[in-house]
Amino acid sequence: MIPGSSKRADTEKSDLSPSTNRGVTKPKNSLSKDTHKEPFFDWFEGRILGDFEEVEKRLMSLLHKDFDEVKYSRYGSKNVFIQRGWKHGVALIKDNVTILSLSYGGRNGEHGNFFKTTGSNSPYIARMIQSEFSTNFDDGEPELLVSRIDVAIDVRADFMDLVNSARTQVEPYGLKLNQMGDWLSDENVDGRTLYLIWTENTKMRIYEKGKQQRKTGEDENAPLDWVRLEIEVRAPKGKQNKLFKQIMAGQTPMAVWQSYEAYVDIVKATGIAEIDYIPIRRTEKPVVSDLDQKQANMVKQYGNTMHRVLASPDRTLHLLIELYPDTSDLPEHLHQLYHSLIEEDHAVKYFAY
Repeated sequence: MIPGSSKRADTEKSDLSPSTNRGVTKPKNSLSKDTHKEPFFDWFEGRILGDFEEVEKRLMSLLHKDFDEVKYSRYGSKNVFIQRGWKHGVALIKDNVTILSLSYGGRNGEHGNFFKTTGSNSPYIARMIQSEFSTNFDDGEPELLVSRIDVAIDVRADFMDLVNSARTQVEPYGLKLNQMGDWLSDENVDGRTLYLIWTENTKMRIYEKGKQQRKTGEDENAPLDWVRLEIEVRAPKGKQNKLFKQIMAGQTPMAVWQSYEAYVDIVKATGIAEIDYIPIRRTEKPVVSDLDQKQANMVKQYGNTMHRVLASPDRTLHLLIELYPDTSDLPEHLHQLYHSLIEEDHAVKYFAY
């Protein structure tokens, strides 16, 4: 499991093939100011491997409807979107806000192209990047490596009620606390933040998002009881670094949150959402089962024939009848398909073969 994700000893290893997210649609509103109890990405950064021009071309095509300006720059200029260690940068901008930055070249260029998306655009942009670039172990190294993920949950609630509930988990997990903002005044207007720090690379913050929005001028009418719970996860140093980046690249926001036991229990303690602890398990390379391998070989050798068979209702029914002469053996998830084909009289054509 991911280092530091449980209060139990990190000794168990198993296999997990990171999930990918296909068919992504852009939400009408990236962020709800009312309640957003499902975890969502609020920061997503890492590296995309490959030639910069090819990576840039794919990103431009992927997001062509989502930006209205492109800026190029060199490191050291007034533009600040270039990551240290890279020489050049490009920013995709929408309504004067950078939705995605990409750094390339320089001494770190050989290690890939650094990308970052943050804020209200990141839930959509992150999922689009996951849908475009490989996050699995097929055919060697994945294209996408993620070094930092922030996952957030938004609620309308009393800030101190949430803080007091979260503090009940400090002792069981040995969390370190840090407070920012004015916690003494009854007329606090700028917002407060409580940090619950688990490891060097893992922390959680609970803060008054509505007051923050008002202070910065982003939304002068933001609800004062808008509170955000957010976890920040960074890749550890050492031998676990690259494996962490590979595994986390394909995870959903929910899967990331579920993999950290302390933060799952904090959410449960606050009562704002039902989230279960599900550790992310892995080995150096996911173990492919015998059935998985046989299926892959079958698709590789007979893929075109399978396409033709499944494209025809008649032949699909023919295949089902050949595989399951006794319909009582038919798996439950195929019953509806089987009976719908029978009702459409495709059986008549089968018996004519």
